[in-house]
Amino acid sequence: MASGQTVLRRTPLGLQISQEVRRQILFGHLSPGDPLTQQDLCDRFGTSRMPVRDAINMLVMDGLANRPNNRDAVVADITHEDIIDAFEVNAHLHALAAVRAMTRGNPEERKRLQSIHEEMGTAVREGDLPLSAKLNGRFHRQLNRMSHSNPIITALKRVTAFVPDDFVKEAPDWAIRGYREHESIMSAFFSGDKQMLYELITHHVMSVGDHLVEVLSHHRQETFSPNHS
Repeated sequence: MASGQTVLRRTPLGLQISQEVRRQILFGHLSPGDPLTQQDLCDRFGTSRMPVRDAINMLVMDGLANRPNNRDAVVADITHEDIIDAFEVNAHLHALAAVRAMTRGNPEERKRLQSIHEEMGTAVREGDLPLSAKLNGRFHRQLNRMSHSNPIITALKRVTAFVPDDFVKEAPDWAIRGYREHESIMSAFFSGDKQMLYELITHHVMSVGDHLVEVLSHHRQETFSPNHS
């Protein structure tokens, strides 16, 4: 390999399928008990059974699907409490990562964070929701990477099953609010106020969880279960 050459890694097909189905579950486009048969998913995504089988296994492991009596997988009964619990754990991990990033991030990483924030501001002002959603996720991933903490990043990966990356696209009113909260987060970050940064990010992520419950309730209406059966 030539010096300086970058290795590109493609996202496995099974992971792509699981992410799309996960999104549909979280936003209420799929309801509890809906079947997730291999044949239906193969037909829908135009792929073979192997990546579909991998995707279903991922969803089951993440608690978004289950196999009653070892039969075909079905969408799990996701409750309000499941989502809020996941977001609370996620919020504290994001906040901890940001506090670590404050002292561990190098100048180039800080510059990149600022650039992403400015790009999101432009996208929000122009009403570009898909780009705003992408940059919102990129902003938080950049902060997480800047923590240079494998334990935190690994833990975050474990709790993101209930946290959709493209939340902004499903909740257009959140784009402006999210960007404004990022402004406050950036101010605390660059001023070195660790306590304020921790509180701001915790509140920011938890607010997304609260709003997601509202979005889900709207999509599912009376079919959304408030408690486990």
